[in-house]
Amino acid sequence: MASDRHKDFEAQIDRLAISLKRVLLSFAAQAVPMVTGREPAQPDLVLRSLGTIADRLGTLERIVTEVYEIIQGQRIEKEWYTTGELAEILGKSRFTIQERWCNDGRIECEKDPDSGKWRIPGHEVRRLRAGGGLLPRHRSG
Repeated sequence: MASDRHKDFEAQIDRLAISLKRVLLSFAAQAVPMVTGREPAQPDLVLRSLGTIADRLGTLERIVTEVYEIIQGQRIEKEWYTTGELAEILGKSRFTIQERWCNDGRIECEKDPDSGKWRIPGHEVRRLRAGGGLLPRHRSG
């Protein structure tokens, strides 16, 4: 599902940021003694350097997040979507889309004349993705 891929991406970014911080903190803690041959004479300088590194990592994390959001915003919009595609986009089950939404008239959709399967117009998918609610039931029974 799309939301699962988004969560996986965020988890990978978090792991990357944590790994980078660990490596940089470890390097910074070892660098001064390795270069000078003694413990740091100015621990405040080391702490300021670590703060700068943390700030830069935060900036990197924000940039990666912005790039991800840009990529997500460049989805190719289609004229028609299947119930499976809508289910993936919204993180719902195909059953919910077909049985509860299409069959009950809760979303704008129609049967494909060639296949007989439900299809959802692109503008309806964009409306639902943007948080639009379900339509009132219009099916009798």
